[in-house]
Amino acid sequence: MAHTIAVLSSAFNPPTIGHKSILERLSFFDKVLVVPVQADPRGRQFLDYDLRRSMLEVFVKDIDLPNVEVCAVEHEIDDAGGHVRTSELIEHLLPLYPESEFTFAIGPDKMKKFPSIRGNDDLLGRINILVCAERSDVRSEFVREKAFRNVDISNDTTHSVVEMIFQKALYDDMNDNWLV
Repeated sequence: MAHTIAVLSSAFNPPTIGHKSILERLSFFDKVLVVPVQADPRGRQFLDYDLRRSMLEVFVKDIDLPNVEVCAVEHEIDDAGGHVRTSELIEHLLPLYPESEFTFAIGPDKMKKFPSIRGNDDLLGRINILVCAERSDVRSEFVREKAFRNVDISNDTTHSVVEMIFQKALYDDMNDNWLV
C-alpha cells in the first residue's frame, strides 16, 4: 500500500487555530507536510520567510499532531525568494517520496481557480486534490490586525506563537498590505 502524504501550503502569517482545524482533519494521512510559501503571487507582503518558518515550527510542536511536519522547501526551488507555483512545489516533492500517493489540500476559495493556474492542469490525475471546508472563522489577517492593535490573540493561535509574536513585536509595524 502506498504511503499517503497530504500537502498544505499557506503563508502561515501567522499560523492559526484555523490551520490547526484543517490539520486535524488530515489525521488519516501517513504524513502531512505544511509548506510555508516564500512569496505571494499578487505581491502581498508577508513577514520574513525564516520568521514565518520559525513560527510554523513552534506551532507544529504546540499542536502535537504526530503526522504533521514542517517542509520549508520553497527556497530550494527558487533561491531568489520569488513565488513558487503549486506545480513547481509538487514536482519538487514527488521525487523525494517516490512510493507515495500525494494529496494537495486546499480551501474552497482556491478550488475554483486551481485548474486555471499555469502548471496545475499537469497535476490533475497525478495527485489528489482535497478541498477542506473552513470550519473556523479565525484567519491570519484577523490575528495580525489584533496583534497590531494589542488585542488578545491567545484563543486564535498557540501559546508559543503568541509568545513569539509579542516577544519579537512581529506585527507592531504593520503596513496596509499586511491587512489583506
